[in-house]
Order: sequence, then structure tokens, then C-alpha cells
Amino acid sequence: MASKYTSVVYIQGNSRRRYRGYVSATVTNVSATQSRIDWTARVEMYNASQYGVAVTCTVDGTQRGSDEGYLSSSPGTTYKTVASTSGSTTFSRGSSSRSVSVAVRAYGKTVSGYGSAGGSASVSVSVTIPAIDYSAPSAPSSCAAERVSDTQAKVTWVNGSTGTTTPRSSTKVERQTDDGSWVQVASVGASVTSYTDNSVGANHRYAYRVRASGAGGNSSYATSGYVYTTPAAPASVSVAVVTGTTCSVDVDGSNAPWVEEWEVQSQLNGGDWQEVGTYATFPQTVDLGGGTVKVRARAVRGDLASDYVESAAITTITPPLAPTVSLSPSGVAPTGSVVGVSWVPNHPDGSAQTQAQVEYTVGDGSPVTADVTGTGTAYQLPETATASATTISVSVRTHGADEEWGAWSQPVTLAVAVPPEVTITFPETDGAVVDSVPVNLTWDVVDATGVASQELAVVSQGGVVLHSARLDGGARSYQLGPSTFMPDNLSSYEIRLTVRGGSSLTSTEERPFSTDWAEPAEPEVDVELGEDDLSYTVTAWHGTEEGAPDTVSMTVARVLPDGSTWTFGEGVGNGESRIDRLPPLNEDVTYRVTAYAASGATSVTEVVVRVVTWDWAYNFAPDASTCVLLSDDQKWSVSPRRSYELFDFADGGTRGGLPVAYESDALSCSGTQSFSLLDEPEKARALWAVARSASVVGWVRSPFGTRQRAAVEIDLSGSVAPGLASVSLKTTEVAFEEARVG
Repeated sequence: MASKYTSVVYIQGNSRRRYRGYVSATVTNVSATQSRIDWTARVEMYNASQYGVAVTCTVDGTQRGSDEGYLSSSPGTTYKTVASTSGSTTFSRGSSSRSVSVAVRAYGKTVSGYGSAGGSASVSVSVTIPAIDYSAPSAPSSCAAERVSDTQAKVTWVNGSTGTTTPRSSTKVERQTDDGSWVQVASVGASVTSYTDNSVGANHRYAYRVRASGAGGNSSYATSGYVYTTPAAPASVSVAVVTGTTCSVDVDGSNAPWVEEWEVQSQLNGGDWQEVGTYATFPQTVDLGGGTVKVRARAVRGDLASDYVESAAITTITPPLAPTVSLSPSGVAPTGSVVGVSWVPNHPDGSAQTQAQVEYTVGDGSPVTADVTGTGTAYQLPETATASATTISVSVRTHGADEEWGAWSQPVTLAVAVPPEVTITFPETDGAVVDSVPVNLTWDVVDATGVASQELAVVSQGGVVLHSARLDGGARSYQLGPSTFMPDNLSSYEIRLTVRGGSSLTSTEERPFSTDWAEPAEPEVDVELGEDDLSYTVTAWHGTEEGAPDTVSMTVARVLPDGSTWTFGEGVGNGESRIDRLPPLNEDVTYRVTAYAASGATSVTEVVVRVVTWDWAYNFAPDASTCVLLSDDQKWSVSPRRSYELFDFADGGTRGGLPVAYESDALSCSGTQSFSLLDEPEKARALWAVARSASVVGWVRSPFGTRQRAAVEIDLSGSVAPGLASVSLKTTEVAFEEARVG
């Protein structure tokens, strides 16, 4: 308890009459979180009466009680309580103790008609509210850890409960690396339930534990299970021969303390890696096969695996495997031919062939074995093996460094058959002269296996194939003529016939021959230019020559300088004409008239002409029969365009930052032409009619020799001057085709 008296206050300055104040306070702990202050305050009077006084009590700055009073008669020379107040005030306890002031004030006051004693006096005492008695917080639970990556692990837990006396201010995370000591790696907030550790590394084992921390100290720990990161690759891998193909494999994994097992693979003769096994201890004895061998191993824990580490290569000794065998010829051989056997040894241990054996069987006969010494890999069957149609089966085995022979190869079979027998019956003899066309070639074939296919070729004297045809197996004739290949007269050729039998064997027969037949007389030709439409009319007559065969028909064709030929007249009779309405302008044009005899023999007459003009010719109608010629005040332009597409690439400027163009084969070509018409109403009317027609696709022939098939747009205009008009034409080129021939 704490108590104090105030100083003495003298009433009206008389030292014999006085009063004083008194205060006392006592602290009692009500609970773990609250304390109570019991306080008393009073005023006492000495040797005085009929004076009023008052008292107040203030606790922690707040007035809590008051009283007033007087004495009707003097107490004499002793102090007597005149007024008093008492009570209790409760305070919450905090994390630290605190001091509370309890003060009293005694002062004069008129009470019930008695005068004020006057003056005042105050005093205070301090008492302490103790801090809460804290305890350690509850421990976390369910601590767990998992690997996120070789550089990251995640820890989780469940926080324990908290109370006023067991507060939690943080959770401390500690880590144990391998079998080392525990080290705090983090301190997180009170409500946090996970932590990501970014300071882990490969080839380690980690454990984590967490504990809560608060004003009352630290809780007990909650500990996780182990977390493993990817184990280290083995320090070394080695392999050694025990005997034959049996080897000892050893892995040094001393640098990977937490590995569960080791995966081992082997590679034989540079092939693919193959699984050998999974082992916990070494060395291990395994059969790795014969040849050049390497092994590799990696550390494994759960689904985590290190990189592989390879051993050096070693060589084991083993019998050869079956060689790869081939025959020449393969599949089918003609009777009487020579058959060669060759093979590629298959020695896994890399040793050289020291000897070989070839075993062959002809038909139903007994197997025959032939020895080959040394490193040779070829053998020739005797000629008796192919003396007649039969089958041959061949196997080979080899010997190497191992004391045992290798495996026999699978039999390779060969059929022996009689090739087709081919006889050309026409022309009957080499160098025969053929005196008529068409030329009817004939031949005979004998083959017990049937004829599978045939190919006929016509070859020039210089060995150039001029014509070829594939024929079915039943064909025994072929006609050379206008529909296949027309031989030139007075020329030499060779017929080459290749026949493939059902056995797949082929035979080729060749027959040289020459041509010498009577030709019809050369036709007579007249070519006339049409001035109004710049067309040519070609008229042809049968030629006359004593002893020449009669002409039965003629054809008329136009040949351009580039060699392109257009036949616009077939079956032309004696004295008949054909019209070419679209010859190019200002270029040489050749008209070729071919006369045909009944035998198919031909003769040709050619006439070269040229249209000389500065006119532009516009032809319309399907047969190009409508033609308008324009030349005055001509102006023209042409705009050929090749289609393309642009692409911009994010290429870092390697192309200078410019787009890339990809061209197509599509060509767009347009043009314009304009002319004056002076006193030419008939041309204006013709253009007017064309412009109003259902089709305005026609042909445009320029004075520069070009010809275009084009869609034509026509604009006509006139002026006040009589007979003066102008025409503008816009052309868009389309795919070219010749005019229809009636």
C-alpha cells in the first residue's frame, strides 16, 4: 500500500487551527490480465470548528470520488476526519508494467452555512500495475517440406492457437543440410504458414523445423521430413573384361551420398544405348555382348536423376554374327550366266575375317560348301549352277578372332530362267528399205514365263531416241505414221525392241532400216493480203509431177518466228482457200502447206510473207472476222505487272529492316491506245457496235509484232468539227487462243 499526507493548511493563518489531506492506494491482481487499485482519500481537521472543508480523489488523471464536511465543535488537539471518499478502479495489464498516480486534494469550502476553512493542499502517491505474465505460444504442427527445383524448396505448417497470455509474434524457420547443424534461414509473420527457400542446391538432403515466437518466449519445434535434390552424377564409371563378353562394371558414387540406385546402360559397336540394369552396389558382373563396348551410369533418387557419365570403350571377343549376303545378278539370272556371291562380315568384336564358307544348293540337289581363306568377301558360283532353269539358294558364314565359327546367314535365293526370245519380222532384215508409209512394224516373242511388258524405240543414226512407246505384253505390231511418229523420207533409223518376260529377264532386238518412198508433188501455194483487215488468204493446189503419187488432201499451217505452229486448214481440197485473220504485223510469217498421198507420204511448200503497216488491228467475234484498223494520231502505253506479296520479318535487321517480296507466276498486263478518226464514220460505227455487243474480248495486233487476246473497253468522243472524232481503248490481256476456224 502507498499513502501520504498533504501539507498542513492553517485556517485564517492561525497555526493552532489547521487541516490536512490524506491518500492511500493498494494494488490487487484480479486476474492474469487485470489489476484493481483500492484507494482512500480524506481530510482531517485539528483544533478547529464551524469551518467547512472538502476532499477529491483523482486516479490516473480521472476524478473518482469526493466529499465535504464540517465540525460543529472543536476536536481539540487531535486530528479528526471531517470528509472522506474511497473506492476501487480496475486496470488492464499490458505487455509491460505501468505506474498509476492516485492524488488527493483537500481545500476549504462553505458547507451547510459554515464558512470556508480556506486554502488547499494536494498530494499523490504512485502504484504499479504489473505486466501480464506471458507464456510461450503454442507450437506449430504438420510441418512439411517439398522440392520445387534444385534451387528451391517449399516449407508449410499449421500455426498453433494463441491467447492473451500466449501471443505469437513470428514463426522461425530452421534448416538442416545433410547431417549438419540446424541454422535459422527465415523469420516470418505470425499469420504466415509457408516459406520458400531459394538457397538450396543439388545433391543435398534437407530437413526443416519451425517454432512460434512471442512475448512469452519460443514454442517447441515442429519438424518436416527430408527433402532431396537431384543427386550428383557419378565421379567415374569403368568397365573391364572378365572373360569373353562378361564384364565388370564399377561406379564411383562417393560424391552422391543420398543416391538410392544407379541406372546402367551399355552401347555395343556404336549402336543405340540399351538398358543393362539398376543397382544399389558395385561392382556388378554383366554380359555386354561382343565388340566395342561402353557403359554409362547415372544416379537416381525417386524421380530425380543425374546426367550420365560414360566409361572408356573396351573390346570383348565373341563369335561373328551372320554376314549380309548379296548375289549378282540378284532376283533372276539368265541361263548360262555367271553368278557372284559377296558378303559383308558382321564381327561385333571388331576382329578381321580369317576365313569364310559359302554353301549353295542348286534346285533339289544337295548343299555344296566352298571354303574361302583370308579376308576375301567374294565367291563365284560355277557355270554349271546356271546351266538350266532352276533356283539357287546361298548362305555364308565367317570366322574371326573367336575360336567358334559365326552364324550362317539367312539363305539368299536366285531364280535361273531362259530370257525371252525376240524376232523382228518387219522390217525383215537389217538395212531393209521401207518404201511406203505408215510403217507397220511386227515381231514374235517366245517366253515360257509370259511377256510382262514391252518397250519400242525409234533411234536415229546418231543414237538419239526419237520416239518411244510402252506396250502391253500381248502386242506384236506397232504402226509408225502421222499419229505416232512419222519417219522422214530417205533417212536411216533403227528399231529397238525390249521385251520383259514374266521372269523379269529382258531381251532386246535391234533392226536398222531406211526409208525410200515416192512423195506427192509439192503443192502450189498463193498467199494474198487483205488490205481492210490485214489477214492472209492461203490458196493451195495439188502439184503436178510425172510419176509422183496423187495428192489426196492438204493441210495449211502458220509458223511464227519462235517456231510455234498453228494449223488452220485440214482436209483442204485442190484450189481451196483458208483465211488466217490474225497474222502478226511487221514480222515474217511462214505459211506451210503439206500435201498427203494415199500412202501417207508427204511433200511440203512454204511461203514467207510480212505485213508492213503502222496500223493497230483490233479483231472481234469468235472467228476474228470483225476488224478495225486505227493509226492516226496514235498514242499508247502498256503496264505489265507481275504479282508479288510483301512480308515483314522480325529478323533483327539482317535484311536492313526492309520487307521481303515473294513473286508469283501471275502476270497482269494492261494498256491504253488512242487515235483520231477523220471522216471515218464506218470505223466509228464498227467500234460503236463492238462496244455495245455482248462480248468485248478480242485480239489486239500492234505494229510492233505483238498479239494479245484482250478484254477491250472502248470510249468514243467527237467535236464540233464535222467528221472529226477520237477513240480511246483500254485493253486487259487474257490467256491467248487463236480465232475459231470455220
